[in-house]
Amino acid sequence: MAHAVELDLAGRIIDFSLIELDMILIAFVMHVLIDARDRIEQHTGELRNTNVQLESINRELATREEEVARQNEELQGQSEELE
Repeated sequence: MAHAVELDLAGRIIDFSLIELDMILIAFVMHVLIDARDRIEQHTGELRNTNVQLESINRELATREEEVARQNEELQGQSEELE
């Protein structure tokens, strides 16, 4: 009977160790996933800020392009008058 108790105790220790290892592995995976999500959210915020800046620059360039086109038309008109 003592032999059966020793095996039962060894089985319990193995079971406990496997459960603890499982819990540690789950905690590690959750930590990695949370960290990855935080980095993705940070990168998304940076991309949003960059997008806002690029949209502003794009509007400025469109305004400049319109001004250059208007000036070009004026110069062409003046050139035609001189000919």
